[in-house]
Amino acid sequence: MKTNVSISEVIAKLQPRKFLKLESIAPYGTLVLRKTGKGSVVFYWRVTIGSKSPAYQIGLYDSSAPPLSKSPTPNGYSLRAARMAAESMAEKHYAALSDGGYETVIAQQQLQEQALAKENAAAGHSLEKLYMLYVDSLATRNHETAKQARNLFAKNVAAVFPEIANTQANRVSSEQVVTVLRDIWSAEKYNTARKLKAYLHAAYAMAKNADHNPTVAEEFKVFAIKQNPVSDIEGVKPKDTGVDKNALLPDDMRKYWQVISKAGAQTAFLRLHLLLGGQRLEQLVRLKNCDVHEDMLVLWDSKGRTGSVRPIVVPLIPAALAALKELQVQGEYALSVTPGRPLSTRTVNTWAQNIVGEQIPAFTLKRVRSGVTTLLSKLQVNAEIRNHLQSHNLHGVEARHYNMYDFAEEKRKALEDMYAFLVTSSK
Repeated sequence: MKTNVSISEVIAKLQPRKFLKLESIAPYGTLVLRKTGKGSVVFYWRVTIGSKSPAYQIGLYDSSAPPLSKSPTPNGYSLRAARMAAESMAEKHYAALSDGGYETVIAQQQLQEQALAKENAAAGHSLEKLYMLYVDSLATRNHETAKQARNLFAKNVAAVFPEIANTQANRVSSEQVVTVLRDIWSAEKYNTARKLKAYLHAAYAMAKNADHNPTVAEEFKVFAIKQNPVSDIEGVKPKDTGVDKNALLPDDMRKYWQVISKAGAQTAFLRLHLLLGGQRLEQLVRLKNCDVHEDMLVLWDSKGRTGSVRPIVVPLIPAALAALKELQVQGEYALSVTPGRPLSTRTVNTWAQNIVGEQIPAFTLKRVRSGVTTLLSKLQVNAEIRNHLQSHNLHGVEARHYNMYDFAEEKRKALEDMYAFLVTSSK
């Protein structure tokens, strides 16, 4: 543009949808002008990159802006303000030449804006909200586990550390999680600490994966989780990890059978639990009448990491069927003391403690499950049959996908051999 021609004269002669070079910009590019189809005039900075000459918008021309103004007005730019904006863009382009120039600058700005938008959207989405959303997803697979998880957080985080519970989820630090877990660990509630850590880790892992996993609910995306603060936490392990190492020994199992052989609904449940191979209580108490058949029943294992539910087919030997008949009620759930609702694990654990008492030192129902494993080993039932009976340790592609054989006859024989041992007096 000639210096003796005013910008208003240039604009008057400018054809719609055409670019006009106004002046060169140091160190790169030119300041150009373009008139839209509706007559608005827009400043651009244009630069040649290889074989391309993209034009980057600066903003509208404001004819009422003071000619010497350096900043844009609410309505647009003066020529001087547009020149200064173009110079700023040129300097950013020059600084980023090795990375691709101004195009890279724009891409980085967009990423920053997106991150800021996500951060703003995450405001108010606390640790407690993230945890409870995870628990809601857990409830679709295992209602009892979800209830336990919800109570864990309420008692050990929300009630004791409300400021941490209310912290924005993507700003919770590992140190804050450690503070919570240390308080539980110091009270010697080792298993509680382990469980809470596992649930917190799973909640964050699910939210972190929300952008890349279509099976994760979209509601998790708003938490904008990029890091899992639980991943680096060490040391929170129960003193007794994995399978219960305090299993009832075979002679203890025989004594336990004698204790629970008395008539009554409560002892009938304990007999059923034992004669089904010590199935997990969470699965047994939710047994439905539609899953009870003449010579077997089906439980549902929802402990898998993928969220899938696997059937556990358990043979019913005559003694187990007799125990079931003492308990079974009409309605959806086969085992119930309240119409329409399954037994709770707390109820059956209380039954067991009241019935066994001090007759077996340090007795818990968990020891029955591991006691079954120990007894079946003594009876030379191989590990594969034991694992399929108790739905335990079924890892690997073959076990999960290819091996569809249900071992029904082998499991039945194992249970019959165990029953024969229990009812035979020790010598």
